[in-house]
Amino acid sequence: MAIETQELVQYLPHLRRFAWSLTHRAAEADDLVQDCLERAVGRIEQFQPGTNLRAWLFKIMHSIFVNGCRRRARRGTEVEYLEWRDGPPCAPVQERRLEIRDFRRVLMKLPRDSQVILMLVGAQGASYQEAAQILKLPIGTIRSRLSRARETLRKLLDPSVETAVADRTAKKVGRRASMPVAAYA
Repeated sequence: MAIETQELVQYLPHLRRFAWSLTHRAAEADDLVQDCLERAVGRIEQFQPGTNLRAWLFKIMHSIFVNGCRRRARRGTEVEYLEWRDGPPCAPVQERRLEIRDFRRVLMKLPRDSQVILMLVGAQGASYQEAAQILKLPIGTIRSRLSRARETLRKLLDPSVETAVADRTAKKVGRRASMPVAAYA
């Protein structure tokens, strides 16, 4: 007994839903349905009359999908030349993440009060006056602690800054700095 085209057509909505559940992309789902029907028509003699045609079509579709996944895993990701000719679509973020990781490590080395002031003023955008009210400290204390915390951060993040800081301090004071910047933190 030959399968009529009308019998295959009645399962199209079911095949489309199943293909969508497998691929989650409309274009890939349509391609999967087309490949499934092409294979089913090409191998119609393998269908046994009296069995479930829908289950047979679903089995074909699932086999095509699994084989495609395996093929893509072996081949790797395919990218059109036009998409990559000008370079990757977005800038790499690895370096930025490493910088943030390093910053966090250095920040944790600072005394707790320096961390709090840096977070309030630097990260949260609080004014000196707001930080002073929150921490119940004079504005001058906030400014000096913030300045020392920033200098310490610079020194810890870039060791070449240490000599520049010492030179500037010596010029401001009019003599050679007797204490390194880290001693203030």
